[in-house]
Amino acid sequence: MRLCCCDCGACLVVHPASLAAAVPVSVTYVQGISARRKQLQTTVKVTYTAAQVAGDLNVVVVGWNDSKAVVSAVTDSKGNTYARAVGPTVQSGYASQSIYYAKNIATAAAGTNSVTVTFASCRDIRRHTHTGVQRSGS
Repeated sequence: MRLCCCDCGACLVVHPASLAAAVPVSVTYVQGISARRKQLQTTVKVTYTAAQVAGDLNVVVVGWNDSKAVVSAVTDSKGNTYARAVGPTVQSGYASQSIYYAKNIATAAAGTNSVTVTFASCRDIRRHTHTGVQRSGS
């Protein structure tokens, strides 16, 4: 069985034999801060202000004000691996947006993990942490 988060595209594969032993968890929103830049920049860096717990999920929403630029990398200072969940969604001649996620993230004390998005013509970043999504495995 494959369980997917409709909002971020993160999926968890569950084998039917393990369903009986599965422990129910609840997904909880932890934090979210955005950065909006008025000047065009090739990189934007924002810092998670709250602590992050190992196994949580980071979601990064990147928006930029044209329909031609491309995000080339999403990284953070703790070495978490980001994958594109969806996008780019393009409104021709106006704006574009992509959503990235890092699952099963590393522990980070408050203010010690920064996410950097490398792109052209980006204007803002929205990133969030959720707990209870996936605690172990890939």
